[in-house]
Amino acid sequence: MATTLISSDNKYFKLSGITHLLYDKSYSEDGLVPYSPQTLLDENQCYILKNFSATTYCPEILKNSFSSTDYDEFSRDQNKDHLINIDGNTYFFQRITNALLKPKKFLIFAESKTRYEQVNTGQSITIKEFPDAIYNRTDDILYFLKLEWIKSLFPGIEELYREATDEEVNDFLRYDFINVGENFKLASVKTNNRKRIALLKDRYAGFSAEQKIELNKYIHNYESELPFQNGKFEIQSDQDLKRLLYGIDQRYYTTPIEKETRIANSITKID
Repeated sequence: MATTLISSDNKYFKLSGITHLLYDKSYSEDGLVPYSPQTLLDENQCYILKNFSATTYCPEILKNSFSSTDYDEFSRDQNKDHLINIDGNTYFFQRITNALLKPKKFLIFAESKTRYEQVNTGQSITIKEFPDAIYNRTDDILYFLKLEWIKSLFPGIEELYREATDEEVNDFLRYDFINVGENFKLASVKTNNRKRIALLKDRYAGFSAEQKIELNKYIHNYESELPFQNGKFEIQSDQDLKRLLYGIDQRYYTTPIEKETRIANSITKID
């Protein structure tokens, strides 16, 4: 028998009478991918975060033993933030958005006849086929498909793929192998490149002098569209910056058979 809780203003309340398992808790063991912002999921895959309870963004409800008697009953007039459907040591999370709470219209195809219903009073929540996140307390693993879907469930988890601050962007653009054009300002650096800078700045700083020289040669050899003068890459646009960051991430490669130059849009490390 499952228990369903609803989060309201940072507190959890019990939904009486909802003892069904609301989601399918199966996931393919072959499709589990350790989370990395550089890795895009294929079909039937999902991200995992191991040792989730040790992170700063793991909520207390997942760290402590669960007992339904510890929670008060939910009142329909309270705010509704997200659901947790709990079955043993498995916790299923689903966000509740304003769109889910609006009045709904239904066409119902029953065995006897087709009928139309419109719900103008009260609120209903559509239960998704797959929840936004699954936590297995036994293995201490969080499963999810998209980081942006779970930011409201686990505040602070966006740190896994955050945007670089203005100071970090400026520090990066001051590297001695970069020359920034007069018309390229801090505001010219868009969100995706800010995220790439946050991800790569420490990695580049950790390279040795010899590795940095080799990296510059690698980028120069692959990126003919990126201006390179006097040992520096010329950044005139956000697209130029993207090309440079792809180079630092070593996403350019040549196929061994066709000798075709390509860019890897997703990277998965092989142990």
